Amino acid sequence: MAVESMKPIELEEELAIGGSLAIQVFNRFGGPYKNDKVQRYITTLGQALADVSDRPGIKYYFAILNSEEPNAFATPGGYVFVSKGLLKLVQNEAELAGVLGH
Repeated sequence: MAVESMKPIELEEELAIGGSLAIQVFNRFGGPYKNDKVQRYITTLGQALADVSDRPGIKYYFAILNSEEPNAFATPGGYVFVSKGLLKLVQNEAELAGVLGH
């Protein structure tokens, strides 16, 4: 394997890939769950975790998916998703923080 193929991608390319995948995620999982209060809470908690992460210098985006299927994942570029169904299962902020930080 050539060393060139092991080269990390630049942030601009990472953001483009992540943004494209984020659109696909919204389309596949019912779009965003529209609850401003819950969204602010997820963003506040997620950003607090991001601030102490290995990559605090990038902008993170936190979204709740309008899906009953318990799920959470992230795409390149700082896009973090948690489903409405998963939010119903977490019992406290520590569990939610564990999910967002994974």
